[in-house]
Amino acid sequence: MKNFFTLLFISGLLFTTTLNAQTDITPARYQFSNLPKGAYSIDKAYPGANPPASDADVVDNWNDGFITMLNPNLSSLTAGQGAILNSYFQIVDLGGTVGKVLCMKGSESTYAYGDAGDAGFWLGWWNLAFYTDPDLTPSVVSMLPSGVTTETATDAQLQEAEAAATIRLRIVFHIHQNTLSTTSKLFDILGYTYTGNHKQDTDGNIDATPEFKSGDFTSEEFNWETYETEYTYDDTKWIACEYDFVAPENAGAPLRFTFRFGDNAENTTLLIKELSMTLNPTGDPVESEVLTLETDGTTPVFDTIDEVSSLRYYVNNGVVNLMNVEVGADVKVFSLTGQLVQSEKATDSNVELSLNPGMYLVSVANNTVKVLVQ
Repeated sequence: MKNFFTLLFISGLLFTTTLNAQTDITPARYQFSNLPKGAYSIDKAYPGANPPASDADVVDNWNDGFITMLNPNLSSLTAGQGAILNSYFQIVDLGGTVGKVLCMKGSESTYAYGDAGDAGFWLGWWNLAFYTDPDLTPSVVSMLPSGVTTETATDAQLQEAEAAATIRLRIVFHIHQNTLSTTSKLFDILGYTYTGNHKQDTDGNIDATPEFKSGDFTSEEFNWETYETEYTYDDTKWIACEYDFVAPENAGAPLRFTFRFGDNAENTTLLIKELSMTLNPTGDPVESEVLTLETDGTTPVFDTIDEVSSLRYYVNNGVVNLMNVEVGADVKVFSLTGQLVQSEKATDSNVELSLNPGMYLVSVANNTVKVLVQ
């Protein structure tokens, strides 16, 4: 009985206060800047694309936040693919204007920060589900005046109730992949109601966020010599995305925001600086906004990728690391004036070149890339 009256009080409080003011309802476990550094565990592995509607495990084991990993091959957090994926997650402090983040780092990721997870993850698609607080999640029905139903409500009452029941998810994040992709989706986000129905647009189609890719975190420069656009990772480039969702009925159960991954995570690092939830938000959601954030000194230097070439490389502490090199190939380094600086034959598919600071042309077989060593 106590819980019943508590929920009634919360519902009434929400109705009277949130019609006019937005309210932060972010669970504590999603406030990564406040969490201690170290391993961060997922709460549940569910062997399917969608967990049960209003999953009882979420409410019964809430702990001020809950995360479920989803895929037919993710049935355990302690064995198989679930255990490997769970080893990827950690809280890392990058300092500067970035600060603490939730870091998901695959076993083969070359990102400069964080600990790589266990090897052997091979799933090409899988989901992560984040949830709203069960006690602070209203619905359109619960926001209508007493005695008014969706059938008897005026248009103004319905609009007001829908606004009061709207929850805005905001995520600020950065993606690093060893092999840049401007086409392959890493993830998007889709909201689900208490009954498992996904968010739809006015035509009944799936209404998810844009698809985010590692190529979104690059700077672009047109090379007038090759007439190709060159893409370089920008470690200071972050994206903020906001996503509004509202459930029509069944208040008292959490909404689910599902991050739908579409690429293998082995060579990927995903950094989430902010994952917040706001009830009755003001203004329109920001679909995608570029932010500039910096670490506190040891700035990671990412791969520079020539999209026309199969040659891949990254630069770290004065060393050019070449990848995908054919064994026996001639590796030559030239100055911008054409002077030969270094020459060797590749004895491995990965080649390391120690160079003084400056700009170079690195040639491997028929592929040539311009490299900046700082």
